[in-house]
Amino acid sequence: MAATAALWTAVGTTASTGSFLNGHHACLPITHPGVFRALAASALPAPVCGLVGLSLGVPLRHTAATMVTSVFTLVTLPPMCYTL
Repeated sequence: MAATAALWTAVGTTASTGSFLNGHHACLPITHPGVFRALAASALPAPVCGLVGLSLGVPLRHTAATMVTSVFTLVTLPPMCYTL
């Protein structure tokens, strides 16, 4: 699990930093207050999704059941919790 978390954290960090430095960031320097928090918030969904998929895939051991449960957990469940 640690290797999965480290890998997807690196991928998420690379993707969020690369997209910020691409040139479409409204002329904000990377040292501007709040930029680090936004980059961290953009980088964290990748390891969270990877760990949720791994933690559901190990006990379920079926691809279709893991995919349905992962999508339900990551996409459908949060809006349902906010409306309650």
